[in-house]
Amino acid sequence: MSKNISLRIPDEDYDALKRRAEAEHTTVSAVVTSLIRRDPRLYGAGVRVREDIARYGAQFAEAFPDEEPDPSVHRTQGPEAA
Repeated sequence: MSKNISLRIPDEDYDALKRRAEAEHTTVSAVVTSLIRRDPRLYGAGVRVREDIARYGAQFAEAFPDEEPDPSVHRTQGPEAA
């Protein structure tokens, strides 16, 4: 199910959304929905990061071979676990 919402945004922001929608051959609603779904504050950031790593990790490693993480460093519980 979907809901209709009404937003008041500055003209220049709407124009930017409309240009992006036209460039992607889609609608302003689809662009806004895509932006909302990518917002980690709404959808667990950890899940999003893991999905992105699975999707783009190999491409990143190939493009930036010198930027690979040091395998001797392993954090299990956050920054304080270093």
